[in-house]
Amino acid sequence: MNKDLVTVGKIEKAFGLRGELRVHPEVFYEDFVKFQKFIVISPKGGKKVLQVERVRSGAGNTIVIKFKGIDSREVAEKLAGLNLLVPEEELPGTDVDEFYVKDLIGCKIFHLSQEVGLVSDYLSQGKIGSLVVITKEGVEILIPFVKRFIEKIDLEKKEIEVKDLDDLKELNR
Repeated sequence: MNKDLVTVGKIEKAFGLRGELRVHPEVFYEDFVKFQKFIVISPKGGKKVLQVERVRSGAGNTIVIKFKGIDSREVAEKLAGLNLLVPEEELPGTDVDEFYVKDLIGCKIFHLSQEVGLVSDYLSQGKIGSLVVITKEGVEILIPFVKRFIEKIDLEKKEIEVKDLDDLKELNR
């Protein structure tokens, strides 16, 4: 993937008969609706720019979006599973205690100053997401991304300090 492009949503599936798509956003709704175009990259590597025609809130934590030129369910279905990308410089700034998933991936996880593992992914689970961590032993664990388990995040050092590791191990059994 192009390094200066950032995923801000994932197309789940076609919605309705007129080319609308259901999207799971990876940024706040208020930020997502400000984007007027997105880039998608096909599995074969081809890039396409999609121009927004209209966007609205969907069920749950989804967004329903209509792109110009995507006018049938059949065409929309071909986009299912693709990520919606924007240039990194178009992302809005973050507030204190707000982070982009792209900044968390690759962070080392520490507990009591001992390295535990590395963040490999972020799993969105409704309102609370989890860091997917590969431990030094090669075991995948999930760490809920909440203050109960996250002590400190230092993006400059790419380090995250977690607390209550025993409780985390219990959650991952």
